[in-house]
Amino acid sequence: MSASPVYTRILIGAGSFADAETAIRLADRIAANLPAELGGVLVDEGLMIGIVSLPGQRVVSSGGALQVPPSVQQVRTLIEADAKAFRHRLSTIARTRTVKWSFEQRSGDLISGLCEAAKGWDILLLGYREMHKRPGQVVVVANASPRAEKAKRLASDLARVLKADVLELCLFSDEDGAKTSDPGCIAVNSEHELLLQLERISASAVVVDLAASPLRSGDQLRHLLEAARCPVFVLGAEQGFVTASHVEKPDLTDEHRPK
Repeated sequence: MSASPVYTRILIGAGSFADAETAIRLADRIAANLPAELGGVLVDEGLMIGIVSLPGQRVVSSGGALQVPPSVQQVRTLIEADAKAFRHRLSTIARTRTVKWSFEQRSGDLISGLCEAAKGWDILLLGYREMHKRPGQVVVVANASPRAEKAKRLASDLARVLKADVLELCLFSDEDGAKTSDPGCIAVNSEHELLLQLERISASAVVVDLAASPLRSGDQLRHLLEAARCPVFVLGAEQGFVTASHVEKPDLTDEHRPK
């Protein structure tokens, strides 16, 4: 009797269908090559509804004209349309790849809501709308620690699927000793430098393990997603985040201090 295949459970999360679409395509390519189960979560952060609910609000069109913003009902209709598109795309892939799938909607903070939803899943895949169509590298964000091996293995698997190179972006501390001379690794000394380096890289995907990463809070993960400008694969999301009081503050020297 043959052993049952081991399925990788991938939860795709985003605040809109536009943000989810590239991540869904990535998940489709993974499911075509590896046994997988797919899930989707659309998180409504309520920001747009809060804005249009305020009296006397106006929006500026691309031509510079002031216009009346959409009504709360119109915004809710757009959110439901996003959810329908997300659900349909996910179900279509699941049927094509013959994999299990699920979908849900949530309200609240995007990152904390997705990490809560990720309990029981192997990977949380954060969506980010496509900024360019150029193929890019698979980037691993990690500490100078052997604990990052899990993230590196996932990055290698993704690189094979995407036919891409792997680049490691590693935060070194003074205690870590000499930096690596590996051309496949960029060593940095601070979170600020790490995010700046990531902004300069053309990446197809970023991989981070919260158990072996310098970025361990919700805000840090949000900043990582914005710097990456591509989908981010998160391992260990179900463990949640450390609180702000336990996260080291970035170095605000004169060079890095906000103006």
